[in-house]
Amino acid sequence: MFTEFTFHCDCELAELSWQDHQQAGGYARALRRQVGHLRRLKSDPAALALTAPPDWAALFSDPCRPLVVDLGCGAGRCMILAARLAEEQQQQQNVLRRQGPVVPAVVAAAAAEEQRQRLQGSADAGAALCSSSGDTATSIRQSTTGGNGGDSSGSKGGVDTGCRRGGGANFLGVDIRLALTSRATAWVRAAALNHRLAFLCANANASLVPLLGSYGGRTSICTTRSTSQSNGPVTDADADTTTGGISLGGSSSGGGIRNGFGRVALVCLQFSDPPVHRAALVGGSQLVAQLAAALEPGAMLWIQSDVLSIAKSLRALFCCHGGFAPSARHASATSATRTRHWLTAGTPNRSNQTMAPISKSPTDSETSAASADALSPSPSPPPPLPLLLHADLATHVEPWLTEEQVAAVVRRNRIRDHPEDKDLQDGVETHDALGNHYRPVLEGQDSTGSGDEEFMATYKAGRCVDDADDKGDVDGDGCGWCGLPWLDSNPLGVPTERELYVERGGRDVYRLLLAPMDGNEATAHIAYAVSDVSFIYPITPATVMGELVDQWAAEGRVNVFGNVMSVTEMESETGAAGALHGALAAGSLATTFTCSQGLLLMVPNMYKIAGELTPCVLHVTARALAKHALSIFGDHQDVMAVRQTGWAMLCSHNVQEAHDLALVSHLATLRASVPFLHFFDGFRTSHEINTIELIDSAAIKELLSKPVYADAIRHHRTRALNPTHPHQRGTAQGPDVYFQCAEAANPFYDRAYEHVVEAMAEVSAITGRSYKPYEYVGAPDADKVIVIMGSGSQTVEEAVEYMSALGHKVGVLKVRLFRPWKTEAFLDVIPATVRKVAVLDRTKESGSGGEPLYQQVAASLHEAELVDPALPRRYIVGGRFGLASKEFLPSHAVAVFENLDAATPMRDFSVGIVDDVTRRSLPAAQLLPAGVSTLPTGTFECLFWGMGSDGTVGANKEAIKIIASNTSMSAQAYFSYDAHKSGGVTVSHLRFGPSKIRAPYLVQQADYMAVNHQSYMAKYDTLSCLKPGGVLVLNTTFTTVESLTKYLPDKVKKQVAALKPKLYLIDALAVAKASGLGKHVNMVMQTVFFNLSGVLPMEKAIALLKKSISKAYERKGPEVVAKNHAAVDAAISALKQVDIPASWAEVETPVVHPNPLAKVQSGSRWEFMEKVARPMLALEGDKLPVSVFSPEGFVPPGTTVIEKRAIAAQVPVWKAENCTQCNICAFVCPHAAIRPALAQPGELQNAPASFGSIAAKGPGLQGLKYRIQVSPYDCTGCDLCTHACPDNALEAKPISSILDVESANWDFATQLPVRDNLMDRSSVKGSQLQQPLMEFSGACEGCGETPYVKLLTQLFGDRLIIANATGCSSIWGGSAPSNPYTTNADGFGPAWANSLFEDNAQFGLGIATGTVQRRKTLHRHVQEVLAAPAESVPISAALRDALTRWSDHFDEPQVANVVAKELQPLLEREKDVAPAITTVHGERDMLHKPSTWIVGGDGWAYDIGFGGLDHVLASGENVNILVLDTEVYSNTGGQRSKATPMSAVAKFAAGGKERPKKDLGAIAMSYGDVYVASTSLHANYGQVVKAMTEAERYPGVSLILCYAPCIMHGISSGMCSAIDESKMAVETGYWPLYRYNPGIKEDSSHHRFQLDSKKLKGDINELFSHENRFQILERKAPEVAKHMHEVMDESVHERFDKFKNLASGGPGIASHQDPPKQQHQ
Repeated sequence: MFTEFTFHCDCELAELSWQDHQQAGGYARALRRQVGHLRRLKSDPAALALTAPPDWAALFSDPCRPLVVDLGCGAGRCMILAARLAEEQQQQQNVLRRQGPVVPAVVAAAAAEEQRQRLQGSADAGAALCSSSGDTATSIRQSTTGGNGGDSSGSKGGVDTGCRRGGGANFLGVDIRLALTSRATAWVRAAALNHRLAFLCANANASLVPLLGSYGGRTSICTTRSTSQSNGPVTDADADTTTGGISLGGSSSGGGIRNGFGRVALVCLQFSDPPVHRAALVGGSQLVAQLAAALEPGAMLWIQSDVLSIAKSLRALFCCHGGFAPSARHASATSATRTRHWLTAGTPNRSNQTMAPISKSPTDSETSAASADALSPSPSPPPPLPLLLHADLATHVEPWLTEEQVAAVVRRNRIRDHPEDKDLQDGVETHDALGNHYRPVLEGQDSTGSGDEEFMATYKAGRCVDDADDKGDVDGDGCGWCGLPWLDSNPLGVPTERELYVERGGRDVYRLLLAPMDGNEATAHIAYAVSDVSFIYPITPATVMGELVDQWAAEGRVNVFGNVMSVTEMESETGAAGALHGALAAGSLATTFTCSQGLLLMVPNMYKIAGELTPCVLHVTARALAKHALSIFGDHQDVMAVRQTGWAMLCSHNVQEAHDLALVSHLATLRASVPFLHFFDGFRTSHEINTIELIDSAAIKELLSKPVYADAIRHHRTRALNPTHPHQRGTAQGPDVYFQCAEAANPFYDRAYEHVVEAMAEVSAITGRSYKPYEYVGAPDADKVIVIMGSGSQTVEEAVEYMSALGHKVGVLKVRLFRPWKTEAFLDVIPATVRKVAVLDRTKESGSGGEPLYQQVAASLHEAELVDPALPRRYIVGGRFGLASKEFLPSHAVAVFENLDAATPMRDFSVGIVDDVTRRSLPAAQLLPAGVSTLPTGTFECLFWGMGSDGTVGANKEAIKIIASNTSMSAQAYFSYDAHKSGGVTVSHLRFGPSKIRAPYLVQQADYMAVNHQSYMAKYDTLSCLKPGGVLVLNTTFTTVESLTKYLPDKVKKQVAALKPKLYLIDALAVAKASGLGKHVNMVMQTVFFNLSGVLPMEKAIALLKKSISKAYERKGPEVVAKNHAAVDAAISALKQVDIPASWAEVETPVVHPNPLAKVQSGSRWEFMEKVARPMLALEGDKLPVSVFSPEGFVPPGTTVIEKRAIAAQVPVWKAENCTQCNICAFVCPHAAIRPALAQPGELQNAPASFGSIAAKGPGLQGLKYRIQVSPYDCTGCDLCTHACPDNALEAKPISSILDVESANWDFATQLPVRDNLMDRSSVKGSQLQQPLMEFSGACEGCGETPYVKLLTQLFGDRLIIANATGCSSIWGGSAPSNPYTTNADGFGPAWANSLFEDNAQFGLGIATGTVQRRKTLHRHVQEVLAAPAESVPISAALRDALTRWSDHFDEPQVANVVAKELQPLLEREKDVAPAITTVHGERDMLHKPSTWIVGGDGWAYDIGFGGLDHVLASGENVNILVLDTEVYSNTGGQRSKATPMSAVAKFAAGGKERPKKDLGAIAMSYGDVYVASTSLHANYGQVVKAMTEAERYPGVSLILCYAPCIMHGISSGMCSAIDESKMAVETGYWPLYRYNPGIKEDSSHHRFQLDSKKLKGDINELFSHENRFQILERKAPEVAKHMHEVMDESVHERFDKFKNLASGGPGIASHQDPPKQQHQ
């Protein structure tokens, strides 16, 4: 299979030829294949056809029976260990990090001395697995190249491996071996075995062979070439010669290796990180002494570690306690990735053994100079050595390769895996992450610098330099030698994915890419690979899958069919489902991605697709449904709502399964002709980052080439709609045949289960990961079992392991296949001993007898008992958990088991919450108390507290990928968010460790915590999850103990003192500002993390961090990249550790109620704030009981007033001397955090000293004082007001310098009377004297949407009804418990509601229609009162007069609403005088005429909701529509909408949008009777006020289009420049300003269309140059961008000319229609 690697024993390392290195690389592949053999033998002994059939089960299960395993290991990629399999050896994870049964880390033991045989070769024996015990020996051969197993020539038993091509590692002269691949981590007990040579070597490679030298007596360890073979590899014949081969045995002729009595000649110890206790690494000084006793003086010890301090500590330990000394011949070495120390054994006290060096054997005259360090063995056998060895090859790079050679390998891999990296192919010089310089590969050049023309010619020709037996590049992986950097983590930092190889069927080898990714990406990889087309639409959290396939399609990635997937964004999920159905009918393999309400919109087409038995896969990130409230988080409500549609339902439980079972779904649907719904938990799995093994496309391609799939695809395509073989489908059937046709599909569903099983088996064959539709884990004799589906199964599995260790007999049954349900298969996996079963559902079906999974399991168990009465009766209960991603911890699973222990277990229970209403929640677990971890030993947990949009989440995603890609550790990351947009709290939960991490819950006890914003220390209980003695890093401006003591609350100081963490302080904001990053501290804090965690050598960590920065920010330009690099370089110098003052432990922390009790009890609003809002805002909502909530989900107004987030770094302060009182600062403020205040001089007597004021200017303001006041706690620091101020009357100052002063000023200002009746509110200045009834929302800083809605509340807020579409405006405007819509002094304010995304126009129309109808009814009742005789309705004259005036003007708000206030006390006083008055009194809330507004974003108005919007436009009803146009789906991450302009790059438009923007205004104006306005608040303040006023007054439908700058636009100078950007958009014609008012009577001087943009000026390309959404395309495809921009410029001018014509009365709009109703002037 590969060429024997031999060399002259006297050669120096530098003299090894390039050909030798190239040949040696073949051993890596042999190793991977043989590991696959071993893994499958353990999990499935019948998997291989062996020439001899031993009892494999007995061999593997008997820990005392020696078993010698030869895995063909070799140069550079193996760990060779000699060991005795001890009884206490624990089951470790297998070498390829698989699930399921694993091979013990040590399965090799020594054969007895008398049984050793001469090693001989076998040409096609790639592996020999031999068992030897006593007088019995078994030798088994297995070919790795597809041939039959060969005979063990010359072997009577014991060990026999070939030393020729395919021979394995025996060129080292070692007969006891075990190979561990990259990323294998195992604790191994190693021992010197009797008189046998115990050769312990990590990273064994040819460079170690000369170090063995002469081993004295009859033993010589060296490799030689025979004279006839000195210039080539050893032939088959040479294997049996005494001069050219390698042998171990009693022969003494010639060269070669002969074994004698001896001790250990060489030990190589390699240690990885994170470090455990250093003494434990080698067993302490006692073990050091034992090791020293087994080594002769001069024997070699090689210590190697990723962590410099560990290597130094180990060196000191051995030198102090073991008598070792640094080797004089081999110097220690330290690189960016490794620290190596060579030590030689000295002469310590060696117990009672006599250690005498022995001379070199006469036959060893040709050994290398290194043999001088080797010593003879003692005549007496040494004792066994209980040496612990940590084997880790994750960052190993062959030491014999030069930097240029490694660079060439890396370069080749990058060219293949990163074809878009033009720098690698265009001759441009490049550098790697460590700054190493690479030359480009050009014709005639040799990038390796080796001079090996033959190799380079092969390389340039595009052929594989594979080993001969691999028959070329059969697996598409390139040559074996080139696999070296892919296999390890590659210290050079390229690539980010690592490769392993796994054998399939004992013959083929497929590449596995180890990559950190989330469940969405893992699923998308498969969906893209096996699908022709996809129709997508954004919905959180499934959007990412659509974004990825769109991006890959834009990049030209081909799937397994050799095609680029066709990806089309639709207008809604309904449209996506319809198009999906059509593509399937056309014979394409189609897929899509959705969840929640989007999935429900697909239900009609799901029935159709299933009814037509069409193969299809729908990937769903299972999510909660919008019921009493919307939730974007995960549970199974949506998938359970479609379980009746006829789709098979397959559930993945973790990120790896999401990848694997996605493929199973696509295979099974082809097999079964039944559509599949593949789902996994939204957010918990879809957004969790974990290290997984990607399935190679070559393996997928071969699977699909099997006849069963080729035939299925052919059948699918031949039954497509095609006029060459036509048929009809979708007919209408009557009662005579419909029923029969429905039953005709039964056989397909009956066979579907078996198809799934077969598909799972096929995927397992290429991955080694075993899956079953129903899988049981736990005690085989369990009496209690939990049945569960989804990510929660992993939590239960942790609980099962914990309880099993305590002696409890429990288990978990994991359900993967929910539809079709197979009762027999389900029952087969339940242990017969089970008596009690708990079924956990992640959904709730109100009013049902139990949730779906419970009902299914209960029915199965009950039916089984009916069929077989002899079966034991099982007690079954059902419960709910984890709705909307509610935390589900191992302790909760234990509580479920404890419930089963009760005499009468609770039924229909909930777990994880406190239900103090119906008392159905389980109590806390007793067996698993708080603080006890069930995570794998050695797991390191981290928490990062960040702020939305500060980059913390993105930085941590990169950090976990760096760790996973560049260390041997498993890694996991998950991110939690609060309800706000940018500026909200984010918490990053990171874990990494030596074992696989599958913990689908948040970090409970962090070893490392970083708090990136100092205000969080006071606002949130950040320290509750910090492990005592952990690391705490605080970003703060208070970087001294004295200043920090003053700043921190006493409660926090006491917590810190109790936890005793290592406390580090850094002013990251100062570092970020100095680097030009403003408030973005993410990279500063990430650098600190890598420095303090020690997870990577710091030099390497910085290099990788900078590389990730370059990748992440390249879209934003080189300047941004450079600034981030500078921040990384400056971070560590700003970090300092401080001691925790002892006084902190002594502070008193009295409990103070935040508000007076009387205030709390004064009304429901404040009660809600104290009992619900405050705990939720403090991120303690998980602790709230059921009783505090409104079951309808209603929230009182104005709850944002208590948030006081204080997230601004700088806050504007008023400069009175410059102010002209224009109120523009308040007008543009997105959060209503800056306002004008008016006061009588006498009202200022008790004002704070700093509360300055000036005389108010303007009509009606005489005698008043004026002031502009900002709320520092509510300001987000966007700087819009300072940029908008025309008078330089605002100055931004650090919040810490003005917080106390300006907060006191704000509190005083809010107590002043609101004087809202002094100026016309329809003016810019007058509007801002009105109280904003939308304040302190959760919108992004500088948000372009909120100023419009805030202005709306100032103009009409006391009578405003808002129907709000789902989107940004519903999230910043309606995320519980934060309700920014508040009330005025009379208690009046906006009534706000959100229905769904797609139906908002209809929802708003329904509100308006219902309101009109109710008011008509009230009007009729009032008229009846007025018409009734006075004696029958004896009301006062005042009441009659008021009712008369109201009746006459009930539809005129300016009159009706004033009279309505008069009527309230009158009706209350006289409500009982007559039944008719009682009726009017009961309807008095309809006296006010409301103003109904339908509000939403462009995604709703232009796309998903357009059908409804168009219907409302045509309705003629008096309803107003406000479209907040950000030109992207800003709420779901910036996907393209029909409002996205041409050439803009957005998600779902990775190559730039090719079509022009939809002209919604023109569509609306075409009706002729719809008021339409196009506005830009930042560009023209007066025009937007006028447009809103006119629209509200207009008696028909009105539509206002609002240009809303968004953070997604990527404005180069930030959102503070949104005003300038908006003005430029208007001036260049990009966004025209106009108003079309059908109520105006057209004549020569009055025109219905009024163009408010008077003329064009400026260059539209200048606008594009300021926004990254346009610049991305300019950088990526400048010619394409140039053409599109020219087209846009031309269309802008054409449109403006048309508008000028319309403004002058020219034609262009559809024929005018009169307003639906008489307009009130």
